[in-house]
Amino acid sequence: MLQAIYSNLSYEMFNFSDSPNKAPTDEIEMQLELKVIIQALSSLDLLKVMFELSATEFYISIRNVFINEVKRFPDILIIGFSMVKPNRGQGLLHELINLVMPQFMCPQTTSKVVLEIIWNHNPDLIIHSAVEYYEREPTSMTLTQLLDLSQDIRDSLLKLVSCENHLFTVHF
Repeated sequence: MLQAIYSNLSYEMFNFSDSPNKAPTDEIEMQLELKVIIQALSSLDLLKVMFELSATEFYISIRNVFINEVKRFPDILIIGFSMVKPNRGQGLLHELINLVMPQFMCPQTTSKVVLEIIWNHNPDLIIHSAVEYYEREPTSMTLTQLLDLSQDIRDSLLKLVSCENHLFTVHF
């Protein structure tokens, strides 16, 4: 399947653009020549199948595909990761989220559009990532950065302040 995504097959033969179950990535700028790959990586059905296959002997192969693609398309994949609900393979999903999400917590490297999309579909992921980001470096600078992020994400400040991590809440 992955060879078909990366091949030069006719767009009409192998097309994820009509997939009814896909991550909302229309607002993200993308190069036209990468559109077919991005549409495939935005397919929640494809992501679900890949994560479920990662619970089998294909774990290493699937992990390697994701590791390579996360370097190229972190914004597209983190949106899909925040929305996909596999029945198996959650270990790899959590590993990849923990790998990618920290870069979106830093205001210098984040995309407001990506954070808004994630917030609208999985606000708990943003809250959990903010708490982890703060716990790694509990400084006033980190809190300032998180406060800046909360300004970018509509209606997030109250939920961040009322999260279950009391130490984070008191400092925030």
